[in-house]
Amino acid sequence: MRLPGAAALLFTISGVFCHALSQEPVERKAPADSVWRQHFDAAMPLSAAGDYQAAKAQLETAWRLLKDIKPQDLRHVTVLNNLGSTRERLGAYNDAERCYREALKIRAALPEKERENSAWLLNNYAGLLVKKGNHKRAEALYHESLEALIRTVGPIHADVAGIYNNLSELEFLHGNKKEAAKLLEQAKSVTEQAIGPNHVSVAVILNNQSVLYEAEEEFDLAEAALQRALEIWRQASGPDHPATIRIVNNLALLRFHQRRFEESDELLAGAIRTAEQKLGQNHPDLGLLWGNRAVVLRKLKQKSQAQAAETRATDILGRDVSRTFRRHTVDVRDLGR
Repeated sequence: MRLPGAAALLFTISGVFCHALSQEPVERKAPADSVWRQHFDAAMPLSAAGDYQAAKAQLETAWRLLKDIKPQDLRHVTVLNNLGSTRERLGAYNDAERCYREALKIRAALPEKERENSAWLLNNYAGLLVKKGNHKRAEALYHESLEALIRTVGPIHADVAGIYNNLSELEFLHGNKKEAAKLLEQAKSVTEQAIGPNHVSVAVILNNQSVLYEAEEEFDLAEAALQRALEIWRQASGPDHPATIRIVNNLALLRFHQRRFEESDELLAGAIRTAEQKLGQNHPDLGLLWGNRAVVLRKLKQKSQAQAAETRATDILGRDVSRTFRRHTVDVRDLGR
């Protein structure tokens, strides 16, 4: 979908949040002081703080210690799910998919109640499939997860709202903006009833509503929604958390559409500095930030700087994204509950 007056700018839904359900606690039938459990527990605050490399190391150790313990049960599904989601956040999508697939195989052999209680895995795998372009399979998994969640936790629950949010993304991808807006309103209503108006999950929905407003060129409404989302995320996670970095990128896109190019560049430059410190030099999010900045620098007639930004983006991502301003996906798992 191209916006008038922005020939080099592709407006894409790819950055709508992919909500993932809260990381479920491992079954307490395992000894609380078991070695694998210590590593699993150590990974949780690291992940919530955005230190995904350290979280991955702890989860990989937990899995190495746990995988041969029999019988394989909900503990194994949970560790694999968290390892998969952490690898996904580091941009290792194929490694993440292997984790999710192995977890699904173990889940298939569980008793019905435990399968129902691990519906969050279906949602998380579906989110990865959306990133990889397999929308049909993702939609089926979202609906399966939604049905299981309503059976187990009822219709008014934050995780149920998260599925509505995810389905709205797919509707937008398919060009059904009215249905996408309806699902977002449903998601927001359920979220506010379940956990209140100031929770990070509300920020997820506000950001996505800003996407719809922006697509209709209702920039004032888009900015109000996005600024409120950014306020909630900053309060929850701080200014240098990966989730906040991605929201700042989305605000820079809004500034671009408003033709406030200097402000857009300033936002992106700050986000790049923070991303380099927090995510490392070769993270996919950093590559997208550099590609986005190249678009802005071109508008500012800064040709040599734009070319340098394009080169940096291509070096990281292995492809040219410099003529496409992309929204970032922000994963609610980044903040925890």
